[in-house]
Amino acid sequence: MPRVRFDGTINAGHVLTILSIVGSVFIAYMNIVRTMDEHELRLTTVEKQVDNSEAFQRQLLATLGLIREDIATLKERSKKP
Repeated sequence: MPRVRFDGTINAGHVLTILSIVGSVFIAYMNIVRTMDEHELRLTTVEKQVDNSEAFQRQLLATLGLIREDIATLKERSKKP
């Protein structure tokens, strides 16, 4: 059975393999960074929408309170002859 021999020479195939691995890792990292930036932007947008929704709901509840008060006032006025 022949023994495994190690050849310490570096050829163009080795260099191209290393460059392609490094390039792939760099592209994958940049893709992850871009995806995180997009998610951060989307999260910020959703948070703003939630804040706007809460403000709208508070305004709507205040308006409904005024309407209830007006209805109560009209009922009292309609009972007095």
